[in-house]
Amino acid sequence: MSRIFISHSSRNNAEARAIRDWLISNGWDGYFLDLDPERGIVAGQRWQRALHEAANRCQAVLFLVSAAWLESEWCEKELMLAHKLDKPMFGVIIDDKVSIASLPPKLKDF
Repeated sequence: MSRIFISHSSRNNAEARAIRDWLISNGWDGYFLDLDPERGIVAGQRWQRALHEAANRCQAVLFLVSAAWLESEWCEKELMLAHKLDKPMFGVIIDDKVSIASLPPKLKDF
């Protein structure tokens, strides 16, 4: 089971990989990262369905918050899905352009 679902903008793939690598090096082997070659979405797989199924299976969601993440319609859908599924949610600000004060109300509520 994937314990942690990593939500990120595709413009932050490098940061997402770094977080995945950090989790692995600290003993967290249960994660879902869509671009991971072993645990992510494989070619030909219906990505929207795969993301939804991964969110259902996970125990928590880690949001890598950046300006790109805040602009992404799909990242917002992941946030709403995690809330709907009552998953524990954790946000990590990975962008110097984003501060807690600048977060939209919908994100501050979680």
